[in-house]
Amino acid sequence: MRANPTSVQGLDVLGGFEPTSMDDSGLVQQSTTGAMPGDDEVRSAVVRELREDAMTTDLELRVTVRDGEVILRGMVASLDESEAALEVASRVEGVGSVEDQIDVAGLTDR
Repeated sequence: MRANPTSVQGLDVLGGFEPTSMDDSGLVQQSTTGAMPGDDEVRSAVVRELREDAMTTDLELRVTVRDGEVILRGMVASLDESEAALEVASRVEGVGSVEDQIDVAGLTDR
């Protein structure tokens, strides 16, 4: 099966690598127990969005969700990467807030 190429600034891109991950995949399936998505569904959606976004696809982050609050942990190389991860996580449906526990290399003593 061959992916349809998409042209981005004169380059052909295969396989859905877009500058951002904003498409219908950011939508979270409703929980089977109620109208709001559950923590497991939100976590899965956040992980998927982080993997699909061009700025965050290679980041090694741990994602925890409790009552709609997302906690991001891990080490990144730059402040831009940290900010991108926070932005991607915050735009997922069902996320109430995002807690930043991301360490930036060279900026922490841990």
